[in-house]
Amino acid sequence: MEAQRKYGVATVVNAPMIKAGVIDFAASGDWTPVTGDVLISLDEAAAGNIATLPAIISGMNAWKFAFSAAEMQAKRITVTIVDSATKTVEDSAIILTTYGHASAEHVETINDFRDSILSDSTAFPGANVDAAITAVKAKTDSLTFSTALQLDSNMLAISSDGTAADNLELFIEGTALGTSPKVDLHEIKTVGESASNLMSWMRAGGNGTAQGGSTNTITLAATETSTNNAAKSMLVCLASGTAANQARIIVAYDGVSKVATVSPDWEVIPDNTTKYATVPFGQGDLGMIRGSLAAATSFQKALASSPTGTVDHSAFTATTTIFESDDITTATADHWNPRIILFTSGNLDGFVADIADYSLTGANGRFTVSPAMPSAPADNITFVIL
Repeated sequence: MEAQRKYGVATVVNAPMIKAGVIDFAASGDWTPVTGDVLISLDEAAAGNIATLPAIISGMNAWKFAFSAAEMQAKRITVTIVDSATKTVEDSAIILTTYGHASAEHVETINDFRDSILSDSTAFPGANVDAAITAVKAKTDSLTFSTALQLDSNMLAISSDGTAADNLELFIEGTALGTSPKVDLHEIKTVGESASNLMSWMRAGGNGTAQGGSTNTITLAATETSTNNAAKSMLVCLASGTAANQARIIVAYDGVSKVATVSPDWEVIPDNTTKYATVPFGQGDLGMIRGSLAAATSFQKALASSPTGTVDHSAFTATTTIFESDDITTATADHWNPRIILFTSGNLDGFVADIADYSLTGANGRFTVSPAMPSAPADNITFVIL
């Protein structure tokens, strides 16, 4: 039999055994497993004895195979059952593949997180829950790594409102209303001004300076919230210092130690020189902005998706500063200046850079970025524009 289990997490597989020479399931009196009967191999390495021998499930002709966390640290776990004494059960096998970790056979994607949000109606307050879920799902079904910052929404109804700006600042930070925001958008007047202020805040590492990091963690500033998992599901962007130009999703947060666990692992580990900014996925409720529910709803929907593209080498071979896309083909020159681009797969997965220039060249959109990428983006890797 074959099944999937989460990488590095102890688990149980229940399976029947067939009595030797017949077609009946083996009961407790038919087989007594001993050392050597059940062998396990991790990623086709040399086989060894399973840590815990299988046991009959009370009241059933089925057997419980227990796997330790260490035995689940592989892409593929192959188990063979061969009765080493006088054969009382037929030979059998169990094959497990893992998910949910960078070293697993199937790396868990942001779609898994997105679907968990979509299944919780409390994430989309208001009467139009089904419509909100449908709209967000339609925009994110094709993504394997999604962020939540797009500021093209219609904000004509928001004009010179300092209170609305303060509430939006706190929403972006995931901070409770009534506290002092870190990012200052001043008054919300136009889309361009608000987007520019927000991008400047992110590039400056608006939250502060990290205390350190490891392969898959970053220790946030001591002034961050002490509430466990308050930063979970947020995007942390490394703006400057060691490990700059990376962005990862926070999958767990310890409010005492300020340690945020991220996915996927860092390419370069942050340290106490790393400035960072955090932004949420945008599933909050802004209520009304200057008395306009429509404006708030439009802005929330905009926060829930970002333009996605694919690198295309068919007409131009990418360099470390210039590449083309065949699915973002906006005709207006400089349309995407000065947004931020985040690569979501391939050789640049997690790398972020500023868009310095954009033009439609032939049938493709051509992007110039700064700083230079560590290597030219490979053909067909994906990205999002923040």
